Amino acid sequence: MVGKNQAAAESKSTMKEIGNREQFLIRAYKGRASVYLLIGESAKTIEDCKKALSYYAKNTGANSSLKADIAIEV
Repeated sequence: MVGKNQAAAESKSTMKEIGNREQFLIRAYKGRASVYLLIGESAKTIEDCKKALSYYAKNTGANSSLKADIAIEV
């Protein structure tokens, strides 16, 4: 039983790390898109927003207000 519990805990921890990394990438792409928007690089802004939204779609734990922020950026 201990082996199964430990494996389940490790699996849950790994999934949380993946989710945290994806949320970080969402925020990073959104931030860079904001910079591109400020300097007039609209094509790069759109690409980064698309990348952020693709990570958002994969990450069920992402905050829904973050998706709204990305959509507003575009």
